Amino acid sequence: NVAPGEYLPNEKCNEDVRVLYRDSGLLVIDKPWGVRMDGEFSVTVEKLVKREFEGKARFIHQLDFATSGCLLLGLDKKTTSQVHSLFDSRTISKEYLALVEGTMERSTTVSAPICRYEGPDSLPANGASRKSGEFRMMVGNGSEGNPGRAAETNIRPVAYGSYQGRGVTLVAMKPTTGRRHQLRLHSRHVGHHIVGDVTYAEDQAMARGCERMMLHAWRLSMPYQVQGQV
Repeated sequence: NVAPGEYLPNEKCNEDVRVLYRDSGLLVIDKPWGVRMDGEFSVTVEKLVKREFEGKARFIHQLDFATSGCLLLGLDKKTTSQVHSLFDSRTISKEYLALVEGTMERSTTVSAPICRYEGPDSLPANGASRKSGEFRMMVGNGSEGNPGRAAETNIRPVAYGSYQGRGVTLVAMKPTTGRRHQLRLHSRHVGHHIVGDVTYAEDQAMARGCERMMLHAWRLSMPYQVQGQV
């Protein structure tokens, strides 16, 4: 059993690292869903990478536990620093695929600030009992000392279908900022929760009927000079 607001680990992860790209300075892997970046867990991205690449890879950015897809790692200090600076200057373009509830008929740009969640310990969307602001975020501006940070996401419908007898839309999501839980909150903000997102879902039955959260880091684009091939 899993408590509201929590996710099951990916027990099907076979501990293999799928490499999407590699040269002497940069590594791109396909992070499995349900695998944490690091920590005291049996399987983490850190442990997988250390085993496969002898501990040489350094995290350049992170993906949520429940999210799968493209993850960049540096194989030397110089490349790691250079790519970090591209993230800081927002030169890297990230695009995600998500399956959302309902029919999204047209493309939209969501511009809505995000801050730490404020409210009673019993979180209204899923009943999880946690200290206020410890786990969740919310759209809007909080109280003094918790201002909303500007956030923007472009969302484009790609295809339509059904899941558990309900209409769903496959969307491409392109954030221009990088706030915690931004894609999940912005899709919810326009009335289309990401399927399997138990943290923010209003329909917990539908969310829990899905093996995973349907959010995948699909594509990364950036200026980069290829280094010695491996």
